[in-house]
Amino acid sequence: TAMTTLHTDPALSQQSRGTSERATQILLHIGRRERERRTKSFSDNTHNSGKIQTQCHAIWAAASQSQQDDNTTDDYDVATITDAISYWNKFFNNYGYQEQQRSDISDKMQSILTTLQKTS
Repeated sequence: TAMTTLHTDPALSQQSRGTSERATQILLHIGRRERERRTKSFSDNTHNSGKIQTQCHAIWAAASQSQQDDNTTDDYDVATITDAISYWNKFFNNYGYQEQQRSDISDKMQSILTTLQKTS
């Protein structure tokens, strides 16, 4: 996702887009399976999000440079999501992700989160 808009060569941009789409399908599949297992395994789903959804939310928050929204504590363990957001902020800063890359990643993560929430 991040490299799609940076490539000047259309073929490389298309390859990056394909990689992004394949990765999205993998995240969605794993996220759905994780949700199914958690729903079957736990009668108390206080924090109803699994690891995939938590990491996707953290990546979205870091990429969009957003603070946790008011609903975060309803769906995520606060310490876990705070640590994950911190990790991804450091990652993006360490590797020099620019505004356009962060925006692309944020948009993709928002799409994934929306889809996971619809299927849960």
